[in-house]
Amino acid sequence: MAARKTPQQKILTAAMKLAADKSWDRISMRDIAEKAKLDLADVSKVVSCKADILTLLARSVDEAMLKSLDDDPVEGDPHDRLFEVIMRRLEAMGEYDKQALANIIDNPVNNPADAIRLAFTAHDSINWMLTAAQIDDSTKPDMPKRAGLALVMARTVRVWLQDDDEGLSTTMASLDKSLRDGAKWLRRIEGPLALAGAFRGLARGICKSAINGRGISKTRQQKATT
Repeated sequence: MAARKTPQQKILTAAMKLAADKSWDRISMRDIAEKAKLDLADVSKVVSCKADILTLLARSVDEAMLKSLDDDPVEGDPHDRLFEVIMRRLEAMGEYDKQALANIIDNPVNNPADAIRLAFTAHDSINWMLTAAQIDDSTKPDMPKRAGLALVMARTVRVWLQDDDEGLSTTMASLDKSLRDGAKWLRRIEGPLALAGAFRGLARGICKSAINGRGISKTRQQKATT
C-alpha cells in the first residue's frame, strides 16, 4: 500500500502540476488548494504564501541530495566534491517536471516579502551544498564564496533545463567551467578581502584602545581631584 501523502506533499505536488501548465505568477493559493483537494484553512496551517511552497520544494531537494551521501559520499578535491554535490542536486530536481521548474524560475516572486523569504531559503540550500561537499570552512571569506556558488548554481540550472542529453554532457561541461572560473575569481579577491579584514581588525583595536584610554584618563582625573 502506498504511503499516505502529508499535506506538505499534497500542496507541493499540486503546485508543481499547475506550474507545468502556466506561469507561476498566474497561479493562486486557491488554485493550489483546489488541486491538492484541501481546504484553504488546511493549506494555511502548512504554508502562508507561494514562497513557502517554493521553500518546501527546496527543502525536498536538499533532503534528497543529502540522503544520497549516506551510501555514496563524495570524494576527491574540493572542485570534484562540489561538482558531484551539484550534480546530485540536479538529479534530485529531476524528480520534478522541468517545465514546471522553468516556469517557476522565470517568475518566482510577486513582492519583496516573498523575495526575502526565498533569499533565506537559497542561503540555507547553499550552506547545505557546501557542507555536503565538505568545504564549509568558516575561516575563509564567507559571503563571496556563497554568492559565487549561488551564481554557479543559477547558471547551471538554466543550462540543465535546456539539456535533453541523457548523459547531461552540456550541463556537466558548463558546471565544470563555472566552478573553475569561480575558483579563480575567489582566489583573486581573497587577498584584498583578507587585507580589508586586517584593516577592520586594526581599526576596531584602535577604537577600543582609544575608548579604554579615555576611560583610564577619566578615572585618573577623578582620583587626582579627590
